[in-house]
Order: sequence, then structure tokens, then C-alpha cells
Amino acid sequence: MTAADSELGELDSTLFGALRKLQHACEVHAKRGGLPGGLTPTKQMILQMLHVEGRLTASQLSQRVSLSAATLSGMLERMSEQGWLTRERDELDKRRHWLCISPAGQALLSDAPPLLPPGLLAGLAALPSWERHAVTAALLRLAAFCDTP
Repeated sequence: MTAADSELGELDSTLFGALRKLQHACEVHAKRGGLPGGLTPTKQMILQMLHVEGRLTASQLSQRVSLSAATLSGMLERMSEQGWLTRERDELDKRRHWLCISPAGQALLSDAPPLLPPGLLAGLAALPSWERHAVTAALLRLAAFCDTP
């Protein structure tokens, strides 16, 4: 075993522990969060994405929220039935459908607590702006590594 292998082994355990701690904190927060009206953290993330972007196709949304098309399809159907989002046919390309957050979805989203635990949000808020951006960039980079086979 080389020194680099040993270092990666230690890093592996350290990173896994840190990621597991973040995952656990988010899971506990989601269970305690008391999300309104059957809203789950994943559905809340979908509504937030539609709120920010205005409208997206299912394919675009799937990429942004890191869900497979099959998983997202069922979720979108249920959210549409609940009146949280609308589907609009594209004016130029009738095969394309746009997803938009509905007024009911907006109301639900405004009543929902933040996705991240308060302690994590407070810790991030206490950091200087450059450090918040560095933490975000590092997490996004780590997440991107998961996409590599």
C-alpha cells in the first residue's frame, strides 16, 4: 500500500462520516419538520425549482433535482393531481410540455420550512460569503463525482 492509498483510505472514512452526518441531520429535520399537506422534502425541492426557474420540462427538472425520469414521472402526476403544479403545452412544439408551479403550490411552498436543518443554515449564515461559496462549490464538486462511472 502506498502513502497515497493510505491517505485516500483515511479520507474515505472521514468523508463518509461527514456525509453520513449531513444526511442524518437532513433526514431527522425532514421527519420533525412537519411539512404541510403531504409535502415531502423531494416534492418541496421540485416546487422550489419550479418557483425559481418559472417553468421547466420534465427532462430539465429531472436533471436539476437528480431524479430518474421514471421516479419523477410518478411524483409529477401526484403533484399535478394535488393541484401543486400545472402542465402547459408549448406553443411552437406541441410535443413539449412545460411544468409550472400553481398558486396552490406557491402557497404550500410559502408555508413550508427550509429544506436544511436550522443549525446547518445558521452555521452557513455565520460564514463569510466567500467561504459559503467555497463550501457550496466543494459539495457540488463531490456530488458531480457521483455521476462519473
